[in-house]
Amino acid sequence: MAIKGQAFETMMLVISVIVALAILGVLLQILGIVDLFNPSDPTATISQDLKKVQTKGYGSEVPRKLTLPKSSIYVKSLITNIPILEDDVKFICKDSAICEGDKVLTLDSDAKKLTIKTKIEVSVAVCGDASKEDGAKYCIAFSRTETGAADDCDTECLG
Repeated sequence: MAIKGQAFETMMLVISVIVALAILGVLLQILGIVDLFNPSDPTATISQDLKKVQTKGYGSEVPRKLTLPKSSIYVKSLITNIPILEDDVKFICKDSAICEGDKVLTLDSDAKKLTIKTKIEVSVAVCGDASKEDGAKYCIAFSRTETGAADDCDTECLG
């Protein structure tokens, strides 16, 4: 019977460490402690949904849960690669628990800038109607629930 050398033992140890790290990464992801495999960029995600709606010309995307970091999101930054005007897009935030007064999310007067005062997980719905003649053609709605975001978006842009 052949005796295995030190190289074999070392390689087995390396493989064991790699497997252990992979299992740890999966467990941390499940527990929501670390976004290791799916770091989300909310601006890119919203922009992709807006592009899908613009390409179809009408309709809405399925609302998504997104974690918004403390920052600001501008309509200008969402439409950089989409052939629509800034005036054709507006943010909507009607959920009184997160949007009114001095809450976590605030909109500027023309609904082109969303300010996030503290990190928060919200539902975001994107919808629009390219044939609409007055007002914003595309809406991006924020709410605590997916249903709330979808309803607000549909009411403002499709209703």
